[in-house]
Amino acid sequence: MLNKKLLIIGLVATFSFGSGLAADGKVYLQQAQAEYAEYEKSYIDDDARNRAKALFEQAAQAGEVEAVLKLAEIPRHDNDYSKSELLLKQAIDKGSDQALSDLATQYTFDGDLIKALPWWEKSAAQGNAMSLATLGQIYADPSFAEQAGKSADPDLSIDYYQKALKVVGDDPDERDTINGGLAKSYFMKEDYANGLNVLEKLRDSSDIKNYYLGILYENGWGVTQDMIKSKAYYQKAADLGNPEASDRLAVWE
Repeated sequence: MLNKKLLIIGLVATFSFGSGLAADGKVYLQQAQAEYAEYEKSYIDDDARNRAKALFEQAAQAGEVEAVLKLAEIPRHDNDYSKSELLLKQAIDKGSDQALSDLATQYTFDGDLIKALPWWEKSAAQGNAMSLATLGQIYADPSFAEQAGKSADPDLSIDYYQKALKVVGDDPDERDTINGGLAKSYFMKEDYANGLNVLEKLRDSSDIKNYYLGILYENGWGVTQDMIKSKAYYQKAADLGNPEASDRLAVWE
């Protein structure tokens, strides 16, 4: 991606921050958020989008870093990633932790894990739970690790997932996602006892939990092999929307 200055209404400019009154910035931000919420209802109301963009720009000039994050989101909808990249880096320069993970996410979606990795690491160093979990996922998966210029490392993956669990909070979906990744990392080490202990922490309604239990019972890893139980777990995972479980069931039919 090219590191260009932001083109705004035909002028080359960057946000200077701190110009204007902070109170005005908050007013502009609130107004912009209301306009953008209207745009997000259909993503076709260009007038609402343009009004929101102008207000976000005013809020950013008044020092509202959150406005810069929203301005970075708008060009991503137009696949203008260079403009988004510049805005996120401006927000990072002003101390935005959220911008670190947003930039890492952008590089990841762009298919450049080598570029994304240091930003995931910087975000993780600030205690961002999902950034820590993403690093756990990268080091758990040989393909992802290779794309990031690294080698798979289950021990490092486990360390990142465990750190993520300490800061993630109580959201059950997030905890299930992280625990599912942690269990997978243990299974990669053939440490089925610890992997099973982690799986027990997932809700019974977790497709991840049921899918992994299907794998374990199919292969007799850490449990007594039981094809009936395996198929039942695969079926439950498939019913919960797990595509890999559906693939396993298709093999048996």
